[in-house]
Amino acid sequence: MKMVRFGFCSRNLMRGLLAATFGLGAMLVATQQAHAGDLDACGDFFFDPGGDVECEVVVEGGCEVNCEPVAFQVECSAELYVGCEGECNVDIDVGCTAECEGGCTAECEGGEFDCEAYCEGNCYADCDAQCSGDSNSAQCRASCEAGCNAECGASCDIEAPECEAQCQASCSGECHAEANAECQISCQAEGYVDCEAELQGGCEAACQEPEGAIFCDGQWVNTDDLDACAAAIQDAFDIEVTGYADASCDGNSCTAEAGCTADCAMAPPRSADYTIGMMGLGAATVGLAFMRRRRRPRT
Repeated sequence: MKMVRFGFCSRNLMRGLLAATFGLGAMLVATQQAHAGDLDACGDFFFDPGGDVECEVVVEGGCEVNCEPVAFQVECSAELYVGCEGECNVDIDVGCTAECEGGCTAECEGGEFDCEAYCEGNCYADCDAQCSGDSNSAQCRASCEAGCNAECGASCDIEAPECEAQCQASCSGECHAEANAECQISCQAEGYVDCEAELQGGCEAACQEPEGAIFCDGQWVNTDDLDACAAAIQDAFDIEVTGYADASCDGNSCTAEAGCTADCAMAPPRSADYTIGMMGLGAATVGLAFMRRRRRPRT
């Protein structure tokens, strides 16, 4: 069971997510029902099902300063990957699948196995190695990991519970992504400048809207419906309020029934594993944070 903590002290945070007004944070219990992956309401943004996901809604104030080229790498890599698929269709290496399936079978038979997480974990490790010496390693990894996300997600979309079938699917996705990584990285590099320029305009426009913009792990989420995207994130992690639902603010302090208090001026993160949404009573920037703890390390 995953624990997600929110701390807030602000009006009208996000419709449909939390109904409390001037409330202190609610303790939320999140259990993932399915892989987050691509949420339709959130455009092309990919939510890593095997890693930490941290998102916040930013309104006015410092919102536009987040609209920098580095904030569009996930969106651009997802879009550019699709455009490069026709050009990058290298056959899978038989040696790759044989080696992968050997290690996969041992892990699968040892207990609970997640096809997509195993595929992406190994694939991301390949990307780290391939991009470590690249002059633009962050962009390189984004392009490479976009292939991992697409190939692993498609390959692991199966119902078969047997380890053999799960491992075949996982390794097929990993090896397809690995075989086409170099081509994808090179092909996508040609389109980043135009893609980032286009998304920067969209990001800045979103920041001017009353609803603000969503940023996940520092990356802008290009959605036409912020509320629907936020609700989709909520649904993907099966979030339900189980703790403080009612609280009150008096001056610069918010107090909940259980005695927990928070500074309404600016609440800093409490630990590396949790994120507190930083809210200001009457402040220009409003943050709402989602954190899902890592289910397994990347290998």
